[in-house]
Amino acid sequence: MLKRNQVVCMYIINKFKEQVERNPTKIAVTSKARNYTFKEIKNIAVQIAQELDRKQGSKIVAYYLNDTCFVLPTVLGIWLSGRIPMPLVSALKLPEAVKRVEDVEFDTLLVDFAVKTEQEIIKVNDFDSKEDCTYQNIESPQFENNDTVYILSTSGSTGIPKKVFLAEKNINWIVDTLYPLIDINQNSSFLFSTPYSFDVSISEILAPAVTGCTLVCLEKGYSIREVPAVLSKQKITHLSLSPSFADALLDITDNQCFLQLKCVMIAGENFPISLANKLKTTLSNGCRVFNLYGPTETTLYATCHELTGNEQEFVPIGKALDGAVAKIFDKDRLKEVEKGELYIGGKGLTQGYLLDPVKNNESFITIAGHKYYSTGDNVFRNQDNELVFLNRQDDQIEVNGIRIELGEIQAIASSIESIKSAVVKYFKGKIYIFYISSNNQEEVILSKLPDYIKPIILKVDHFSYTYNRKFATEKMINEYYTLNSDGNKDNDIKAQVDSILNKYHVNRVSDLDSLDLVRLLLDLEHTFNIKINEAQASMLVTSNDVINLVIAARNETNKKTTTPTSNLKADLINLANMMKNLSFTYDDEQIMASSSQQSLFRQHKKSIIYTSFKLKEVTAKEVEKIRQLFCKLAEKIDILKFAWFFKDDSLFFKKVKEAHPLIYIAQENISDNDLAQIMYSDVGKPVYLALINEQTSELRLIFSHHVIDAASLRLIEHVFVNVYENNFDIKKLPDSSFASFMQYIEKTNKNNDLQKLLLKLPDTSTDLNLTKDDNVLHIIKFKHKVTSADDAYIIAMFLIGKVIAQEKAIDTVTGELSLNIRKFAGFDASNIIGDLHSTVPFLIKKDDSITTFTKRYYNWKTFYQTGTDIRYSIFNHIGQNMTFLPKLTSKWRKLNLAPNYIGETKSLDEEIKEIKSLPFKPNYITLTSSQGYVYAISYGKLLQKEKYEVTLADKKISLINTGLK
Repeated sequence: MLKRNQVVCMYIINKFKEQVERNPTKIAVTSKARNYTFKEIKNIAVQIAQELDRKQGSKIVAYYLNDTCFVLPTVLGIWLSGRIPMPLVSALKLPEAVKRVEDVEFDTLLVDFAVKTEQEIIKVNDFDSKEDCTYQNIESPQFENNDTVYILSTSGSTGIPKKVFLAEKNINWIVDTLYPLIDINQNSSFLFSTPYSFDVSISEILAPAVTGCTLVCLEKGYSIREVPAVLSKQKITHLSLSPSFADALLDITDNQCFLQLKCVMIAGENFPISLANKLKTTLSNGCRVFNLYGPTETTLYATCHELTGNEQEFVPIGKALDGAVAKIFDKDRLKEVEKGELYIGGKGLTQGYLLDPVKNNESFITIAGHKYYSTGDNVFRNQDNELVFLNRQDDQIEVNGIRIELGEIQAIASSIESIKSAVVKYFKGKIYIFYISSNNQEEVILSKLPDYIKPIILKVDHFSYTYNRKFATEKMINEYYTLNSDGNKDNDIKAQVDSILNKYHVNRVSDLDSLDLVRLLLDLEHTFNIKINEAQASMLVTSNDVINLVIAARNETNKKTTTPTSNLKADLINLANMMKNLSFTYDDEQIMASSSQQSLFRQHKKSIIYTSFKLKEVTAKEVEKIRQLFCKLAEKIDILKFAWFFKDDSLFFKKVKEAHPLIYIAQENISDNDLAQIMYSDVGKPVYLALINEQTSELRLIFSHHVIDAASLRLIEHVFVNVYENNFDIKKLPDSSFASFMQYIEKTNKNNDLQKLLLKLPDTSTDLNLTKDDNVLHIIKFKHKVTSADDAYIIAMFLIGKVIAQEKAIDTVTGELSLNIRKFAGFDASNIIGDLHSTVPFLIKKDDSITTFTKRYYNWKTFYQTGTDIRYSIFNHIGQNMTFLPKLTSKWRKLNLAPNYIGETKSLDEEIKEIKSLPFKPNYITLTSSQGYVYAISYGKLLQKEKYEVTLADKKISLINTGLK
């Protein structure tokens, strides 16, 4: 018997208890893989509650499940334990999903797979559904009806989304209102098609518990083309989906897929009249179709319109549900009007954004003594007093000062007889019209639009959708639209190439350092209006190579192609299975990762790093040549034999016995996220993968970022190109033993006196109190042509440190630099391939000159060239006088800033995108340079004013400080 003081959502729990007593052996949840009866769901839920009670964790419990069959018992189990469920986004990798809720305090995570995280893990699939468990019947719950019982995140795709807190009264109201409306009962089958982190999923998850129906679960990553078969085979009666998703299902089944259903609920986007016309066959067959509207902030749905088949120009969002209030107020919120912004109140109004009082007060407004949510949606009332959605306020755009509504353009395009479907989106300053038709309708569309609109019109053969079933605008643009510009028409390419190379005072591209190579590529791209594949750039040696590259790139730019997608899923499955089925034996020696990579791994920054090469061809003979090449390289470069492990909070490597290169031939490009997920699927897997794209004849050599740094990647790139081109005898290649290097680091730091290191480490007198807003990056830029990494660190940290010290009226600024040191007093690491980064402390004083700071910088670097690495000692708990380790650790953690120079960049936008994808702390600064400027990018706002001027050697340097959303 499970005993507890209180149960959350007692109304739902008692409803579920009735279902268990009435139909204990009836299937409650089913999928391809498993079936659970109501009694079995109860058994799992009670065991989850018991385990949560035993662990005595925080009030909020997160869940992240691959198998949606476990969602219902998980939610019920959390409620039974008196706690609050919070779903994470399963479409993201777990570290990224956790990052999105880092503003919420929780210490327990429910999953259905093996994983290590900072949170306490409970594996719900470990519980025995056959073990009969009972729970205490509580007639009078002590939990208040107004208390939080569920936390949902808004559907923002990036950064930290707002958290919406739902009360028990909200949940009770929506199930009591919605389920009778859609006539769902114990004979119904509800398809669980909505991702469980989205609000609509609540109506699906709780349906068995309240109504006794069966919930049919789809497998994670299912294809849209599988859905019609599931609807038929499982005899689905009820289905929720977005207009875009419904439209696609009707298209692939010729409007036939909903005929056997009793009820279809459409929500999440504007309901186009073209979709209503397609659904007439469905309606005539007796299926009811509802257009439901409601933001997360008002508990799933607030208004409803049942389709009649007589809709003409618009499909209304209808009238307020019983218990909800829907009003249109003027801009001053003084009186009700017939057209304007919609405000929602009533029983569905949630507690709002309890973690963000400012946004909460902006969005939840009190008008005439009643509270409403400001939706940001423009609506009007039709002659039947129903609400009709017009647009989002942020969907109104201006072109040359003229206001344009995207919905109107979409309605015009959809009205053209031979157009099957049309979608209109605004992206990066341009209007895109995507349409499906058997004929080219561009001229017809243009003839119906004003001349000033000038859209990009794309005939497509399908629509793509995001994880939450919304239209995937950027993906569609990438797939169907490429710039078709001739670029610079000057035929004298050789003269222009020679002129560009003269700027760098070299005759051979191979003589350029890594910074100038990136600058050269940028010059070529700007001069010839082309995009250069870095796989091709790695092969450049002479000026003739450059000329041939430009010609090839221009020809490639002028081709209009589409990216195939049909084989991507197969590539992912096959590669994942190949990685999963790998089996090795390993040497006993454990090779520790560097301190910087230990830190990154513990923060769940499981990223990859790669270089690309253009192959002559992709044949069995060529692939075998590459395989043999890597086998030979592995005898010279030890990391090519490494597999990664993580145990007792430490990242380390072991050498694989009889190592063979892992080579996979793909039909399409596989994304970095998918590759990282596959490579980090389990410990004991290789640290690198050779991925060959058959269509582009491109080889990507992909490494775990935890074993190799950018400098080492350039070394291996240089080695591979020369060996592949037969320019170099592999036998003459110097041995690279990362294992030997780490042995040297370990031996040195075992002998270091921690008390002396404590005295040497700079004191941090003031906390900068940097905070992080995942929606904003702060960028400081100034003009300076970087000559080396040392130059970048010295100039950037001197200028930024001086300004911080002056602005905050403090004497010193401290930090830790990530330096790629190659020459040590007792070890020459010039040819070592691996991650050799040392994290070196620094100190800037408010009265420092550039000369003083430069001298101090090199003193610290020289000290670290002895092999000393303070953070290595901290992470691995080694050294003399270990009693000083806690104080050393504390002092290190107080350092103000953590800058890392990543080199010259071709694309600042790409670097910013990469930074946004990683969970960096507010004091982390990414330094990069591009086209004569240095950029310092951080989450923390280092400086307050927009512009600063610092005098350096009688020259004023301007620092521009901006925030980028």
